[in-house]
Amino acid sequence: MKFFKAFQVISVIVLAGILSNFFVLPLINELIVEGPDKIQYRCPQSRGAADPSNWPRPNPGTVRLIRLTDSGQFVDRCELTDAVLEMVWEEGRKKPPVKAGSENLPRLAILYVHGWKHSASSTDSDFDHFKNTIKDWAEYYKGKKYVFGVYVGWNGGWGYRVLDWLGYKVFENLTFWTKKSTADRIAQSAVVTKIVSVFGATRNSKRGDQVFAIGHSFGARLLFGAAGQTLISDIERAHPNQVRFGSYPIVTSSVDALLLLNPAFESSLYSTFNNILRNTESFPDSQPPLIVAVSSTADWATRFAFPFGQWLGGARTDLEYTTLGNFVGNKSTISYVTHTLKTLKNGQSCNVSKNNVSEGYVANEICLTRISSEEKSLYLSADSEPTPIQPNNPFIVARADEDIISGHNDIWKKPFQGWLFQLIQTLERKNSSSKN
Repeated sequence: MKFFKAFQVISVIVLAGILSNFFVLPLINELIVEGPDKIQYRCPQSRGAADPSNWPRPNPGTVRLIRLTDSGQFVDRCELTDAVLEMVWEEGRKKPPVKAGSENLPRLAILYVHGWKHSASSTDSDFDHFKNTIKDWAEYYKGKKYVFGVYVGWNGGWGYRVLDWLGYKVFENLTFWTKKSTADRIAQSAVVTKIVSVFGATRNSKRGDQVFAIGHSFGARLLFGAAGQTLISDIERAHPNQVRFGSYPIVTSSVDALLLLNPAFESSLYSTFNNILRNTESFPDSQPPLIVAVSSTADWATRFAFPFGQWLGGARTDLEYTTLGNFVGNKSTISYVTHTLKTLKNGQSCNVSKNNVSEGYVANEICLTRISSEEKSLYLSADSEPTPIQPNNPFIVARADEDIISGHNDIWKKPFQGWLFQLIQTLERKNSSSKN
């Protein structure tokens, strides 16, 4: 009898959590989260002191915030202007004040799109980690390059956590479907495509400007959904056909690379990218990676929780409910995993390529290596189609050991961040040399 009553209580609590998640809390959330700016197409110069064009530039080591609504609009359109002016402060008709002693150095812009259970709040842990990271990188480049960050904030969590004291935090996991839909809606609005493209278009390649975009969790989903299709367009426009005798030219895109960390999106969204793996065309040795997706083997959220949530949402094939970094193939498809990311121990060596990062890269005692055909066959069943290996392919899907990334949110750990920073440095050099 006691067990039955306890079961009833638990059932009522769970039901109340589900109903509040889908019906009550979204209405409350509308009262908490800021709405869109009335003007979306420009930043009004009538704002006086609040006009970003009046603020002194440059500001290396700073992070500029761009907030987005659930419908993919700017909370404050001037935030985009503010961020872009860190890139082009010496250009345009109305130039902002220039700080004394400033030189026209190359810019390194790092865009970051946060994931589930995070937000644009100034107290958000991701925001804090990102600011510290940009500060460290700017200090390293001091006098050589202006480094600044752009934090793209969306309603991935419940903002100010005003409902935590009611015990709602336990039920925040039930926001999986609503937040996934929000991320998709923002991506489909093309606002992140706009943000990424604006920074790509304002790069001065002669000066040596670089733009990298990082997405985590549902933020990687959002970023990939917004920028991924333009990458396919770039690849197809560069297809060698019969004219170039099977060899692609150097393929470039709106950003130097998309870096997807523990991406929370189903493998089916990546199928077209994986299908570029053909032996009849080749990429040059100097082709830099355009996508680097890193998934931890210890990430329970993308390995187990995401597939469960997808299954409850109606997904029934493994391509639909398995996340990108965890799809290792089945009887009808090949593995989407292309690389491993491992810590070097006891004097181990890394098979580093002198020509291309895609074939092997080591930094901070962490080794990125391409999986061989023999290694891939270990993942597959005996009647699976053999996996082609296409050297220098610019799309990397890597599985990281748990000592590198120990969980879904463990992307800020020093060793991995050091590896990521050195990877970006290497890609800077590769991209600069490929454009010259």
